[in-house]
This record gives sequence, structure tokens and C-alpha cells, in this order.
Amino acid sequence: MKIHLRLLVLAIFPASLVAQASLWTRVPALPTGCYSDTDTMFLGSVTKSKEALDAEITRQEEINKTVSAGMNPATMQATMQAAMMKDPQGATKVLQAVQEVGTEEYQTKYMNLRKRQAEILAQFDPLKAELQAALAKADAALAADMEKYDAGGESGEQPSPAERKALMQKWETVHAPVCAQYFKAGAFPKWLASYKAYLVNESVPFDERGFAINKDMLTFSGIDTRNYKSTVAMTAVSHYLDEAYKAYALRPHRWNP
Repeated sequence: MKIHLRLLVLAIFPASLVAQASLWTRVPALPTGCYSDTDTMFLGSVTKSKEALDAEITRQEEINKTVSAGMNPATMQATMQAAMMKDPQGATKVLQAVQEVGTEEYQTKYMNLRKRQAEILAQFDPLKAELQAALAKADAALAADMEKYDAGGESGEQPSPAERKALMQKWETVHAPVCAQYFKAGAFPKWLASYKAYLVNESVPFDERGFAINKDMLTFSGIDTRNYKSTVAMTAVSHYLDEAYKAYALRPHRWNP
């Protein structure tokens, strides 16, 4: 039972970076348009991708539960003793890794990572409030016209083609700065980029190591873990898709008098 080589590979290439990178290709490219009317496919694509990922996560987690349930306490000690005699160096590394999980240093790092995630996600609501205030301010410049012409207004009045063109141009002019500030390369794409960087560089590698330690312990205990696979990276991508949907669902409709 040669375990130590696999642990070494995981230490050098945490979370199987190649596999994780391929999962991120399942995230649709963020829209470059500011208005929901200019890209009606993005939110649907995000939903479809997330549903597929979540189904895969559920299937794999069920497999993992079945595999881990195969541990037999009655024979585990004898199996572990045999493994230690066959590969003492590998067994020592597994036991040391298991002990590491219980250390204060490991637990502190875990808590700090969860705190960092909560802090990043907590930035969404203030950004949302700022966007809504900026949109309301932009709309205020056209309030009288919007009230007059929306759905024909109470009088049923409609703008002439020239008036319509002028109104739409004015609407674009007052909304363009809001668009640049919050979408395109603005606040929400930057926020999502920071969340992805946290997931890829901090959260996923840490959680993948925890999964690898658990898998090695199961293997060390005599369990066949060939089908026991991580869902850490898939879960991270799924969480990112949640936030991307929330952010881009805030895009306004282009006003069309």
C-alpha cells in the first residue's frame, strides 16, 4: 500500500490544478453588456451549468458515502497494522496528516478561510444598494418623460419617432456612467474576480488537502477508494455560479418609450 507518493503529488499540485481549471470552463463568460435586454442567454446558461454541476456533486457524494460506509471497525485495526508493516513510511505520513487536522494551527486556518469567504460575500449587499441608488438617480433625470410615456401613460400618449430617439439617447447618456461603474469592467466583475481568486488559490487547495487526508485514511484502513473522489472544486464553481447569477440579475432593462 504505497500512499506516500500520492501525498507528495498532492502537496506539490494541490486540488489537481488541471482538473480544477477545466471545471472553471463551465462558467459562462460574463456579459459585456450593461442591460439584461442585450444578453438574454447568460442567466439561463448559468442556471443550466449549475444544475448540471449540482447533479454531479450529488451523485459523487452518494458514491463517497457508500465507499466510506464500507469501513469495518472489527477488521480496521488489523488492516492498519498490516499496512504499517508493509509501508511504515507511508503509514507514518498518513497518521501525521490526520493528527495535523486536529491541531490548533489547522483549525485556525480553517476558521480564517471561512471568515474570509463570509467577508467577500458580505460585499454583495452594499454593492447592490449602491447600484440601485445610482440607477434611481439616473432614472430621476427622466422621471417626467418615463411617467408620461411608460405603457402609453394615463393619456395614452406616445412619443414621435424623433422624440423616441432623443429620449432613448438621453436615457443611454445618464445610464452609461452607472454601467461602467458596476458592470463591464466595474464593481461586480471585480468582486466576482476576487471571489474566484479566493476559491481557486485559498479555499479549494485547503479543502482538497482535507479531502485527500480523509481518503488516505480510508485507504490505509483497507477501503477501496478508487471511486472515492473529491467534489471540492465542483462545489466551489457551483458557489461562484450562484454569485454570478445574483450579480447579473441586477442589470436593468433598457428603457424603450
